[in-house]
Amino acid sequence: WMRNYKWRCQVRELVKYLLTNRNEIPLSDWTMQGFGFLRLRISDTVRMHVWDSRLRLPEVSDIHDHTQWAFTSHVISGSLINVRYTIVDTGQPYHMAKIQCGIGGNMLPGETENVKLLAGAPELYLPGDSYRQEPDEIHRSIPADGSVTLIFQERREVDTARVFWPVGGKWGNAIPRQADRKEIDDVGRFALSIFG
Repeated sequence: WMRNYKWRCQVRELVKYLLTNRNEIPLSDWTMQGFGFLRLRISDTVRMHVWDSRLRLPEVSDIHDHTQWAFTSHVISGSLINVRYTIVDTGQPYHMAKIQCGIGGNMLPGETENVKLLAGAPELYLPGDSYRQEPDEIHRSIPADGSVTLIFQERREVDTARVFWPVGGKWGNAIPRQADRKEIDDVGRFALSIFG
């Protein structure tokens, strides 16, 4: 347990350092994701999310899977609720489509399907907690503003995901884009103010 404790302390210090020195990190390393977070890619398989609802796009559809990768999320600061969904015969009706992931991504051509989803019990995660998502698990993240998570990805060959939105509604794209310095500074400053 001691090695795990030391690792967590080192990771917290790294995250705090990155937030404190956010304006020294090249602008090109930061993206804004429409679910409401800044994303900093630390390596090919590790990225930091700094959650802030001010970045959330209007009418964004945030129920999705990660067909392109499994991941483990570590909550460094703040809190996050994860809700997993299952496709069932009787449940809430949703539209489902595939998207191309990443900057410039969009809904792939093809028919939108109708499915029914059942939401699982909300899972609350606090600093020091971790959870894992398999590629085909459908979920939604509900973070507290200022929360910081580290995502460790296990990439697959595909670069698509499934997205879901209520029947009768419209799909709200969460397409990532380059973040700007004001967003990075404002979101980083707030995350630091509640860090720990």
